[in-house]
Amino acid sequence: MIPLKQTEQVVLLAIVRKQPDAYGVSIYEELEKRLNKAVPMATIYATLEGLEKKGFVKSKMGQATAERGGRAKMFFEISGKGQA
Repeated sequence: MIPLKQTEQVVLLAIVRKQPDAYGVSIYEELEKRLNKAVPMATIYATLEGLEKKGFVKSKMGQATAERGGRAKMFFEISGKGQA
């Protein structure tokens, strides 16, 4: 089994808590609430990218929305490997 860094562990837990609405900002808000400190968005996205490369999370694009200027959200979910 691949050992996880503390940052990877807390991001995985945030995804579990926010599913099925786990995307960058909701993960940020969950981490800020639970850790009582702000985690830089760059750190969150770098961690999500690393977790996806390791096979612990999967990403999928949501629908584009007018409130986001026509941009879509990237949603994350825990994979089977991540649950193990």
